[in-house]
Amino acid sequence: MTSETESKRRLAAIMFTDIAGYTALMGKDESHARSIIEQQNSILYPIVSKHGGKVIKEIGDGTLSRFASALQAVHCAIELQQAFKNVQDLNVRVGIHVGDILIKDGDVFGDGVNIAARLEPLAPVGGISISERVHAELYSHPEITAVSLGVRKLKNVKHPMKVLALTGKELPAISFKKRFLERPRLKRGMRYLAGVFVLLLAVLVYFHGRMPVLADVPSIGVLYLKNLGSPDDEYLAYGITEDMIIDLAKAGSIRVPPLNDVLPFKESESPLAEIASKLDVRYILTGSLRRSETNFRLAAQLVEPSTGKILWSNRWEQPSEKVASIKGKMIQEVLNALGVVPQGQMAAEIQGESTSNPEAYEFYLKGKYRYDRRQNLEDLEISRDLLLKAVQIDSTFIQPRIVLARSYAQVGDYDKAMEIHQEALRMAEQKGSVGEKAEVYVGIGVVHQHRGEYDNALDYYTKSLEIFRQVGNRMSEGTTLNNIGVVISDQGDKQKALEYFTQALEIRHELGDRRNEIYTLTNIGNSHYYLRNLDKALEYYSRALDLSRELEDLEKQSLTLNNMGFIYKELGDNEKALQHFEQALAIRKELGDLKGESSCLNNIGIIHYIRGDFEQAKEYWTRALGTKQQLEDRKGEADCWNNLAMIFEDSDEFETALDYHEKALAIRQEIGEQWGESSSFGSIAAIYQTLGMYDRALEYLNRCQEIQKNLENPKGEGNVLLSFGKLYLEKGQSIKAQNFLDSALVKLIEGKDQEGRSKCLLGFGQLELEQKNYPSAILKLNQALKIADSLNLPKLEIEIVAPLALAYAQAGKIDSSAIILKKFDILQQNKKIKRLTRRILWNISQTYSTLGRGVQANNYLQKAYDRVMEHSEKMQNDVFRKAYLHNVILNREIISSWEKVNL
Repeated sequence: MTSETESKRRLAAIMFTDIAGYTALMGKDESHARSIIEQQNSILYPIVSKHGGKVIKEIGDGTLSRFASALQAVHCAIELQQAFKNVQDLNVRVGIHVGDILIKDGDVFGDGVNIAARLEPLAPVGGISISERVHAELYSHPEITAVSLGVRKLKNVKHPMKVLALTGKELPAISFKKRFLERPRLKRGMRYLAGVFVLLLAVLVYFHGRMPVLADVPSIGVLYLKNLGSPDDEYLAYGITEDMIIDLAKAGSIRVPPLNDVLPFKESESPLAEIASKLDVRYILTGSLRRSETNFRLAAQLVEPSTGKILWSNRWEQPSEKVASIKGKMIQEVLNALGVVPQGQMAAEIQGESTSNPEAYEFYLKGKYRYDRRQNLEDLEISRDLLLKAVQIDSTFIQPRIVLARSYAQVGDYDKAMEIHQEALRMAEQKGSVGEKAEVYVGIGVVHQHRGEYDNALDYYTKSLEIFRQVGNRMSEGTTLNNIGVVISDQGDKQKALEYFTQALEIRHELGDRRNEIYTLTNIGNSHYYLRNLDKALEYYSRALDLSRELEDLEKQSLTLNNMGFIYKELGDNEKALQHFEQALAIRKELGDLKGESSCLNNIGIIHYIRGDFEQAKEYWTRALGTKQQLEDRKGEADCWNNLAMIFEDSDEFETALDYHEKALAIRQEIGEQWGESSSFGSIAAIYQTLGMYDRALEYLNRCQEIQKNLENPKGEGNVLLSFGKLYLEKGQSIKAQNFLDSALVKLIEGKDQEGRSKCLLGFGQLELEQKNYPSAILKLNQALKIADSLNLPKLEIEIVAPLALAYAQAGKIDSSAIILKKFDILQQNKKIKRLTRRILWNISQTYSTLGRGVQANNYLQKAYDRVMEHSEKMQNDVFRKAYLHNVILNREIISSWEKVNL
């Protein structure tokens, strides 16, 4: 066995520690400063030993330790920082790196030691900085999180390195602003700012006021390859361009705009510097291809437009069957020129061929070209036939399967999409293709997400995230974090979703990925919207809008304008909401984006619906429905039928509303959209409950509950249980109502649904009120009101204050009842409240009657009676009318009381 007194090399994790501000401490109180070191060492030595490490030496107020693995070093550092917090003035920075070291005479030397020493000063006080190599070894430990501090040039280290800081575990938070301002590049730039300002201004004017904001990672725009051969070969230029973009993006810390961003420059004669500016990239890859009967030629060059420098160029001419292999060689040479080194197996996948069969590759390119440019059902079928031929020729070829699965998922045929994805996954596992496996995981996650199977979606997204982290694919990591945030948000945990969106935003900043940053800013805004932080939501949407305008991205401008419209809707400013929705619609029309146009039409319809202008709402929703049908967007069509049904519900035309809800339900069942199917069941149940047809309502609620259980969504389950509780409450079956409300509250708390919780407490309050248990009713209703008020939900608030005013009145608390009645009067003026329900009018009538104010009591009683009669007179179905007038206890009470007063 070799002893440590002999020289030997090994791979090890090196940890440096240093006490921040120690020199100043020595100047103030030398004795105290020395005691700090003693306290540090008394803590450090046993913890290092506990984690399998060894303290090599003490260096002044610092230490150097080594460990067998990065994970041991990281766990040790975290525990140390937690322990150091308990000692006054013991403020320590830690740096960790994994690398080759030389052990000699009990000491350690080498680049691994030098890098760890250079990392330590970059850590925040009380924090831990690590190298990217350490971070890569932590991919299977998602509980250990980190944020990027950028790519740094470390002293005496040859190549720049990416540096990260650990977060969580009581470690100091790292703000993006701080990391950005402390970048060495920015500090150097600030020193030279005065000297270059005039030159910069001239350049900005030349390029119409905008230059790309360059991150510390390479950014490259791959322009559409010029087809110098037959026009029939255009599919080659399209397909190979996209394949190059996808493969380059897999390489790790690199930013590559997607094909959709590049396509507008296909025929552009603009200078490359201007194109680079618009794509927000530092480098441009241009090229051309030509295919003859026997040969294929591909030529390309990599340019830095800001300097005009050609970093790399090459040309290949080989037999036509070598197309795929030529592409792989070219991508590897481009990455070499950029200094980007793919990690592990990903390097081989990028260089290799997705298929060795040239005929299969050609059918794949033709199929994808036809699919991406499809305009009708015929195009879709032709593209699928071409992709199937590619699979039939080479059964191991995964990419055509992925596109095929996507083609079925996008039209709602989720079973077929899942079947194809599962086969693609088996192929990827057999081939050992890590990158393709991650792609398939994402595709399967998307299908589960569309089905509303959120736990399954999270499982597959998390699997893909682990792979992206393992291979260092930062762009895909950011996208997947974003997807996970969306799913968690749909599950109801908006706060947790916000954490994932924030992680995604960190990666967008790191990569300088400003286009995708818009989406992430939007999702953060969405989270704040659902958390009712409306001002915060508007702030993030405004940032997204400014960035999309700066990048001249019309699609994202429209998206953000839509979101801002919803904020103004929530704030009660319908005029401003309408302005934003109409601006978004104008952009969609300019883009010729029918799908986006239909979304805007839907939103404008919502504003007219809120205003009570049902004819205008019906017009816009009918136009949206026509567009959805034209696009064969079955899910969107179902949503439009659902919206139109709401108009007829509010107009008391229940027969038509039921017909439209049934149309929506049929589509949702056809495409397997469980979440929407459950929603339709719930809407139909609510109508039958209104009509007093309780058996039919229960039938649909039971079907709704069955789906929610399958979805394992506590929020959804809670709301169905709440509906059961309200139904039995209306029927006067208090024990059943109590049981369902109890179960509902448990699920709603689990699902973090505050609005549902408020509605549940309202149900409890109404139940206690009917049982004349006034103190308990007042307590429950006040709790419900507090939540509704915090969420800014005036429609729910007015539902609560009506029985609350009655509870106070019947409890003899006249002053309190009067205060609540004043709140009721104020709420009536809110623009969100179109009209008062029969129950609200009845509760207020009873309140005034209890208070001895007969005129007001009779006034509200008359309104309640009129509402009942209006409903019944619009019912053409005699069965519906009889059930409504005779089965609903509330209606019988209103009619009976009115007759006593007026007959």
